[in-house]
Order: sequence, then structure tokens, then C-alpha cells
Amino acid sequence: MHNEFIINKKIITHSSTHISSLCIFNSLTHAHILNYSLSELPQTLQTACKKRKAEFLAGRYVSQIGLQHFNSKNINILRGKKNNPIFPKPFTGSITHSKNIAIAEIILNDNELLGIDLELLLNLKRIQSIEHKILSQQEIHIIKKHISKLSDTYHLDHGFQLKLYQYFFTASFSAKESFYKAAFPIVQSYFGFNALTLMHIEDTTELIFTISKAFDIKCVRSNKLKQGVTIKAQINILQPPKLKFITDTLSNTINNEIYIYTRIKF
Repeated sequence: MHNEFIINKKIITHSSTHISSLCIFNSLTHAHILNYSLSELPQTLQTACKKRKAEFLAGRYVSQIGLQHFNSKNINILRGKKNNPIFPKPFTGSITHSKNIAIAEIILNDNELLGIDLELLLNLKRIQSIEHKILSQQEIHIIKKHISKLSDTYHLDHGFQLKLYQYFFTASFSAKESFYKAAFPIVQSYFGFNALTLMHIEDTTELIFTISKAFDIKCVRSNKLKQGVTIKAQINILQPPKLKFITDTLSNTINNEIYIYTRIKF
């Protein structure tokens, strides 16, 4: 793909059957310089702005690069009825993008459910406006209790405690988005943030949820999506421009330029 569009790219190998493909792209690049013509964009994106077209193409780009890692070339990533990406068998995949970063994760196993999400750290003003739409009072209490425990252990000042709340709230929001992406290929239906309930924070790299009673989609026959099933969300900080994942939150500065990356795989 044209180097005016892709600024940096990277493959991270998690195992012989699981990889992440990442890129930083120029979100203002016009589609005509890409390896996709305008006619190859979905009909719904034909009249979209440059940024939206670039996001779509970057997502497809990292997916293709990821599939090439498994020696699968020139395979199209189809779109479902709800615009969800459909990876060809025997792969399971998920795509996310935020600002000018796109990531695809691909597993060489089509029996797993996988969802990923990338979010720029939400600021406190934004959190206050959406807080109770995303989390229940009990979930908020769990986050604040965990931060209080960390503060007692590491003698954290009030400013850093607020940063940790931004971190854990953004991570919880992102994890629920990841669960939606993982579950959607099975349920083929929209559902709300209350489908998952935060139960426990293992550490700064893992959140523990359960599927709640609110996830009441009667057509679902998968045992993986039954009420009460435990769902673990892995959390990383992604630092551009090197596309580096960081897991040790307490020893690194949490600032408004970091991205929170979550993965749900089960």
C-alpha cells in the first residue's frame, strides 16, 4: 500500500496461531492513492469523508498483512449485514481503529470468539457525561475500591488516583466493546453495555466480568454466551509511534496521549 498512507506497521506474534497486525496511517490521505479504488469501497462508504474511508482501508490493510503472516494472500475480508468484518475459515479475526491507528488480531482457529478494541484514554469530563450509561454503581464501586487498595499499597497521590480512574473506566468501556465484537458473530443482534458486569479487577492488566441477566438473547445456543459465564479482558497500554504494548501501568505515566487496548478471547 502506498507509503503516503501507511506511516508505520508492525506484526506482534503471540503464539504460532495468534498474531496482532498494527499500523499508523494518514487519516487524511485521499483514497485514490491507495491499492483500493473507490469502486471497491462498500456502498455505504462511497460518499463518506476521507477519514472514514481511510479508517476502513487501514483496517483491511492490517487484516491482509496479518493473513499474509499465515501465508494466506489475496483473501477478502467480507462485511456482514451489520458491517461486521467476516474473516475466512479457518481464521477468527477482529479489527479496531482509533484516531490514526488500526489493529487486527487473527487466530488460526475458527472455533474461538475474539474481540478487540482501542480507545484513546477518556478524559474526566467525557467520563462524567457517559459514566452511568456504561457502568452500574456497583461496577464503579469496584473500580474505586481497587484504586483505594492500590493507593494504600503504593501511597499514590490524589492526581494519580484520578488517572487510574480514567484508566480503569476506559478499560471497562473498551472491554465491553470488545465483548460486543466477540459475541456479535454468534448473536447477530445489538445489545447494551449491561450485557457484561464487572466483578473483579485482577490487576492493572486484567478485568473479570460475568455475562449478566441483561444479555437475554434467546436465539443464542452457544454455552460460551450463557448467563453467569466468566469473561476475562486483557488490558494493555499502546504507545505510538513505536506501536509498543505496555502492561506495567503503575511504573509508567498515564497521560491523555495513551491508548487503552483490550482483548477478549474465549
